[in-house]
Amino acid sequence: MTEFQMQIGNDPEFHFGTFLNASIGELTKVQRTGHGYLLSEVADTVNNMLNACDYNEVKSLLITDAFLWECFVGHDSYELSCHVAVAIFRKIPAIQAIAYSSRRQMGAINFSVRVEKFWDAWGILSVRYGHAKLLAMGYFDLIGSWQ
Repeated sequence: MTEFQMQIGNDPEFHFGTFLNASIGELTKVQRTGHGYLLSEVADTVNNMLNACDYNEVKSLLITDAFLWECFVGHDSYELSCHVAVAIFRKIPAIQAIAYSSRRQMGAINFSVRVEKFWDAWGILSVRYGHAKLLAMGYFDLIGSWQ
């Protein structure tokens, strides 16, 4: 798996197309708060779906979702999340990426991307470079012009 991360100095800016993804922790977030990370505009529909399901089935679904979310964000190392992502990719071959909330950046979303099919579904539309200065807490000041 590959991680794209802002680096101090010359930084590429990537624009990617759409892809089929699994959203880990999304159902739990909708059930607990009424809105999701990625499903904000359809959170009511998802919440209604959860409420319409059999109690035992939805309980199992939410516990599984919360457990997988904990596997992705409940630690400082990427080792466990990499193993879980590989297991999901093996179990569901149609999934190209797994989205989950960032542990390090509040409100940010991380993606674990299926490497072997990456370029089949993704493409670089443009690349720009420039200089960036880290301010703090994941915020950057872009210095000068970006080309």
